[in-house]
Amino acid sequence: MSVAGFKPMYAYGYRDRRGAQAPTAANRELEVLSHAFTKAIEWGVLESHPMIEGKFRKIKTPPRTRYVTDEEIVAALSIKPVRHYGSIRMLQAYTKLKLLTGLTT
Repeated sequence: MSVAGFKPMYAYGYRDRRGAQAPTAANRELEVLSHAFTKAIEWGVLESHPMIEGKFRKIKTPPRTRYVTDEEIVAALSIKPVRHYGSIRMLQAYTKLKLLTGLTT
């Protein structure tokens, strides 16, 4: 199948299968797919977006019920990375940036 042959029903099928166990993750992954279609339009590969204009609905997820505690932040920042690069270092840098800017919610 080509990009031009993509139909919203494919995204709904993925949403339903993935969303059964991880609804928030399914929504985030489909946001990435939607952005890929936006770029395809920008690059001239597609003429219309199959996931916008009322053509696609995400899973409704409940709002957060709790926030990360100070103790959890300290614990996350104290994790020693096993590599010189990777997700732990990136997440620690992101956490520190949010703390410095006050954007912790």
